[in-house]
Amino acid sequence: MSTPDPPQTLAQKAHHRQLRLFGIMKPQIPPPSRLWLVSQSFMHAGDLAYDSIQAGKNSPNICFPCLFCYARSIELALKVILIVNEVPEKTILKLGHHLSRLADEVKKFISLQDLNIEAPDVKFIQSFSEDYANKWYEYPETLWGKKPQLEKLRGLAHKVVDSTKDYWKRTWVPRF
Repeated sequence: MSTPDPPQTLAQKAHHRQLRLFGIMKPQIPPPSRLWLVSQSFMHAGDLAYDSIQAGKNSPNICFPCLFCYARSIELALKVILIVNEVPEKTILKLGHHLSRLADEVKKFISLQDLNIEAPDVKFIQSFSEDYANKWYEYPETLWGKKPQLEKLRGLAHKVVDSTKDYWKRTWVPRF
């Protein structure tokens, strides 16, 4: 379903708000500062789950939300870079949740190394990008055949989220 043009009148704005409330239309992508805060929040939620796993306090199945939170934090951080570089919202939405595609798009504006993403990190992202994009972590039909590399994903999430903040604070100029 294609996203309609932004509303112009108060009546159109009210109609679009109702569509978003009922899940018929995705909300607009927020500004980079807000999206980065959400990215950071997912990273911190992943940290809580990770710490719980390390302490042996919870079921091993908590690795699913842990994986999801770290992957989501990386996704949103990459989208912050795209927003700062004024990539159209439609383009960002088309990229969806594919971390590899998002990273490829980000490379058009900044070296991944400037975001502390090294070649082994890119391969690691590629190894789970499709599973994440297809929402495997949210709705696992089968257990993942690979042992989740939580520590590696945790480190990557922290690198990407932290360096993204530095990047957007250095480069973003709000448009009014």
